[in-house]
Amino acid sequence: MWPFDKNNEESEQKLSLQHHNHLIVASMSKSLVTIEFDTEGHIQNASPLFLQAMGYQPEELMGKHHRIFCDKSYTQSADYTQFWQSLARGEVKSGTFERYSKTGDLVIIEATYFPIFDDTGSVKSVMKIASDVTEKVKKAQADKDLITALHQNFAVIEFQPDGTILDANKNFLSGLGYAIEQVQGQHHRMFCFDDFYQENPNFWRELAQGRAFSGRFLRKTSYGEELWIQASYSPVRNEKGEVYKVVKFASDITDDVNREMAISEAANIAYSTALQTSQVAQEGNQVLQDTVGISQRMMDNLTVSISQVEELASLSDDVSEIVKTIGSIAEQTNLLALNAAIEAARAGDQGRGFAVVADEVRKLASRTSESTEEITQVVNKNMSLTKEVTQAMNDVNYVAQEASGKIQTVSETMDEIYTGAESVASAVNSFKGNES
Repeated sequence: MWPFDKNNEESEQKLSLQHHNHLIVASMSKSLVTIEFDTEGHIQNASPLFLQAMGYQPEELMGKHHRIFCDKSYTQSADYTQFWQSLARGEVKSGTFERYSKTGDLVIIEATYFPIFDDTGSVKSVMKIASDVTEKVKKAQADKDLITALHQNFAVIEFQPDGTILDANKNFLSGLGYAIEQVQGQHHRMFCFDDFYQENPNFWRELAQGRAFSGRFLRKTSYGEELWIQASYSPVRNEKGEVYKVVKFASDITDDVNREMAISEAANIAYSTALQTSQVAQEGNQVLQDTVGISQRMMDNLTVSISQVEELASLSDDVSEIVKTIGSIAEQTNLLALNAAIEAARAGDQGRGFAVVADEVRKLASRTSESTEEITQVVNKNMSLTKEVTQAMNDVNYVAQEASGKIQTVSETMDEIYTGAESVASAVNSFKGNES
């Protein structure tokens, strides 16, 4: 075999390899985000997908430097200079990079910069294969920010599906008074009072089956003190749908619960007091009504008594008139007896017997007159007393009427107190119902 035949064969193999490589690069350019630079960073060509991703036309990029995709502060740094020097030496650079589109929008890429060598082994250009991970990175950052916010604002703890503690953040540990090494590997029951698992024996079995729990829970600190939390226990599934851990987010609501308990206790006291007030008002009102009834009957009796006393006074007037008549008759009888005695004296012995009779009549008339005066005095005194009694009874009747009016006013006030107490009791009871 002649030497030139061997050289021709090697040349053909090189040409074939170059053609194959060219086909590979062409195929990559059609389906991947690619761009090719010279060793100094000037753009030689870019794939349609790259142009689309960065918002350029081909003629806008040809011959331009790579720095048009980068932040100015980065391109002026020593790191950027070393970046292209390393690529020119044949080194490969891979990672996540921040670049900017034609409109100035941030484009985050995962890319590999690798050298392309010529026949002599020298680097003739640099090829970059990239993928746009902007949305992926933004979502990851958003998820990270969300997790950071949750850890800043909530107590977070992670468990195995059986309740064994995996990890806990600072908020959780400080809230319950533990260090991380005191809780890792321990069971959730270390935070609970005995009655929790007595009432919820299948708590972790249900969580392991995918059921979430949320609500208020009473927990125990490392000092044995009560701690009320608002918490959610959320099962976390893997790609197979299997629960591989449980995450709990919690916030301390002890002060709120204590405040609610104090309000509830105050409401109970207010409700009880309102009921007692209502009952006392009702009983007091009944007593007042009874008193009003008694007072009314007393006024009725006084009215009757006053009427009777007035009738008695009227009768006393009649008796007085009768006594006057009797007195007048006695005086006339006395005069007649005196005249008869005079006539008997004139008659001498014949009139002596008549004189005796006349004298007796005169004496009887005199006694009648004296008795009449005594009766008159008694009647006058009786009339005076009757007037005093009538006035006294009128005074009593007036006082009784005035007292009855005041009692009625108090009764109306007691009715208002009763109604108000009933309203308070109803309002407090409604509040208690809404609170529960």
